[in-house]
Amino acid sequence: MSETKQQSSGAVDTMKLAAALALLVGGIAAFYFLNDQAAYVRWPVLLVGVIAGLVVFGTTNNGSNIFSLIRGSRTEVRKMVWPTRKETLQTTLTIFIVVFLLGLFLWFVDMLLLSGVRWITGQG
Repeated sequence: MSETKQQSSGAVDTMKLAAALALLVGGIAAFYFLNDQAAYVRWPVLLVGVIAGLVVFGTTNNGSNIFSLIRGSRTEVRKMVWPTRKETLQTTLTIFIVVFLLGLFLWFVDMLLLSGVRWITGQG
């Protein structure tokens, strides 16, 4: 009996996903279909289609899993210890210095290789 229930819920989920996709595509199509209308008419139509599609998607198993993942990731981000302004500036300055020095090193190596190629080909 539970297998039949899972199959029917899978079919319902598939229908909900199709409806969510249809709402999303319908909102986008209506946005472009109403091309001659003012922006204050077109944008709400698009937003209603997108929001309605997201609401229908949220009622599916996949949608509820994704939304719970998003809620969980927000909780984890709040637990993170972010660097202070001083640490951020020091790290940024260090990166700029390393990139500058690496650029100088690569320029020097390029000059050496160019000189070597000119010497080998006799153009120097």
